[in-house]
Amino acid sequence: MQTRECCAGFYGAQCEPCPQVAGNICFGNGICLDGINGTGFCECEVGFKGLACDSCIDGKYGINCDQDCVCIHGKCSSGIKGDGSCECDVGWRGVKCDTEIKDDSCNNTCHTSAKYVRHQTS
Repeated sequence: MQTRECCAGFYGAQCEPCPQVAGNICFGNGICLDGINGTGFCECEVGFKGLACDSCIDGKYGINCDQDCVCIHGKCSSGIKGDGSCECDVGWRGVKCDTEIKDDSCNNTCHTSAKYVRHQTS
């Protein structure tokens, strides 16, 4: 009697290939649940997510997904190709988007999309 098995990196009754990116099973950032009884699911290493462990978890960036985003009031350039830089929300500035931009001419009562017009007095 023969027992059917799948080669490493293949799973299920049909021995389908595990998820991969650029020839790396689980993008090289996890292990595939392979074998005849396997699901083909990638169990990702810490910091990674995605079908093939090809993305960083939220709030992380860098090739190893081990760098923390530090943007306080803005959007971080996250992910494997991200550099951690911040794109600040309206009204904020600074490396971490942690410095509020104040416009004293409006006495801080202007709506964020409003334009202040100074009226001349004679």
